Amino acid sequence: MRRIAGRKLFWWLGAAAVAGIAVVAAGIPVYNEWQRRAQLSEAFRNLADIQVWMEAYYAHNRSYARAGVCGAAVVPADRARYFAYSCVPDTVAGAPPGQTYAATANGKSRHTEGFVFSIDEKKQTVTRSVPADWGRLPPKATTTWLDRKN
Repeated sequence: MRRIAGRKLFWWLGAAAVAGIAVVAAGIPVYNEWQRRAQLSEAFRNLADIQVWMEAYYAHNRSYARAGVCGAAVVPADRARYFAYSCVPDTVAGAPPGQTYAATANGKSRHTEGFVFSIDEKKQTVTRSVPADWGRLPPKATTTWLDRKN
């Protein structure tokens, strides 16, 4: 009788281990997506900060440009872990010099590679590209930063 009870216990422990492995395996993609979304928030925060810095710079100088680069400081290295940031003045053809700019965040980590977000002097937020596993850009990408698959 004891021998049968021991086999049942062993069987239940084995079944629990298999179920646990299945749960973990199923949860890995979900965890990776959460991690990706957390890293995307860096770009949104830093681009919003660049926009504020550029507006303050413009208020003092009446121009976004200075010697061919954006007048505001670029994002500090300690705040740029998952994205590389750039800012280009005079992005609108025909506009007076120094009156337009576009700040861009390009993904550089395993989870953010393929993402490109931007903001301009009109506070227009645009998702320029997403990784291939997210599919095609939806129409709303021209007016917002995407943080989820569609």
